[in-house]
Amino acid sequence: LNIHATGHLSSISARVYESGLAGAFELVDWREDDDILFPKGMLVTFRSAKEINGLIAEWLGKNPEERGRRAAETRSYILGHHTWRHRAEEMLKYAK
Repeated sequence: LNIHATGHLSSISARVYESGLAGAFELVDWREDDDILFPKGMLVTFRSAKEINGLIAEWLGKNPEERGRRAAETRSYILGHHTWRHRAEEMLKYAK
């Protein structure tokens, strides 16, 4: 379960990437950047505290293989799009 600082609605915590790279399944509070940095629906997000218990119950009730599949999909995406090398390459595009 990841809950960002409440003072902003953008920028994703490093924990989202770290958990994903570790192959862990994670519930994440929604941030505007989720929709920019990840394919729609890849991250399991919530927008209010009222949603958390329902999501926890839903995902704990699912087959563990489904959580594992989702975690593996997220890990693969992060490795393909969000490593430090990817970020450095993107920054260097603007250094000309």
